[in-house]
Amino acid sequence: MRDIKNIINPSKNTTNIQSRKGKSFGYQILGFGSGGTAASFIVASGGTITCCGTCKVHTFTSPGTFTVCSVGCAAGSTTVDYLVVAGGGAGGSNSTRGGGGGGGGYRFSDTTCFQSSPNGITVSATDYPITVGGAGANSVFSNITSARGGAGGGSQADGNPGGNGGGGGGGPSGDCTGNGQGNVPPVSPSQGSNGGVGAGNAGAAWNGAGGGGGKQQQGFNHQPPNGGGNGGNGAPSSINFSNVMRSAGGGGAAPGPNGSGGNGGGGDAGSNGDANTGGGGGATANGGSGIVILRY
Repeated sequence: MRDIKNIINPSKNTTNIQSRKGKSFGYQILGFGSGGTAASFIVASGGTITCCGTCKVHTFTSPGTFTVCSVGCAAGSTTVDYLVVAGGGAGGSNSTRGGGGGGGGYRFSDTTCFQSSPNGITVSATDYPITVGGAGANSVFSNITSARGGAGGGSQADGNPGGNGGGGGGGPSGDCTGNGQGNVPPVSPSQGSNGGVGAGNAGAAWNGAGGGGGKQQQGFNHQPPNGGGNGGNGAPSSINFSNVMRSAGGGGAAPGPNGSGGNGGGGDAGSNGDANTGGGGGATANGGSGIVILRY
């Protein structure tokens, strides 16, 4: 009979079963009760991909495709921040009178580290062709086009003023109004500045050409008595968590001291702009290629 009573009254086992049921019910509330919608993020491919914290960065140094496989939600990410830099302009062809090339157009969404910008682009699940401009060519992502840097002017004898573009080309010596205009076509905020002015008389020994315009700074005018103008500085961006200057102008040529390239990839007179910075070329040299960087 005692064995039968133990079987009929398994109080210890019943307590354990009830306890386990209670714990199981509690876990279900924690997992599925009052919690909000889980964050989901954009899933995409293309370019060179790096990660920093919760952010993913796609860097394109040559043309490619940014493929969005799925979009996120408001608690995660729905927009893409961007830096789109065009190729820098070539410097003028005259070795003693040519202006510096303008920096490639510089367009960006206003970003801070680990925060999405309200100016970013809302994407959908589709392919986005990426154009990375070579020397003197535009760069494109979605509806954002950065204009190529303007070419530096030749000389009065060449008849070539500085070209318009993202950053304007420096004016040649012999034409004090021949500097190229920046931010052409116009966008806001401005994608670049005007080129510097060359001296007005090509026959005088002191004449020099102007420097190319950069994103952040206008190209410098010729430097009396016989020097070339320096290129304007570019602008910094830490969209890939490494603060880098880009889109500077190139230096103008002169009978005396040549102009120097601006900070951000601009080439000294006779030197190319730096690759993947959009730096303008110094006089007689080529501009640097552009770059496209996306982050979400």
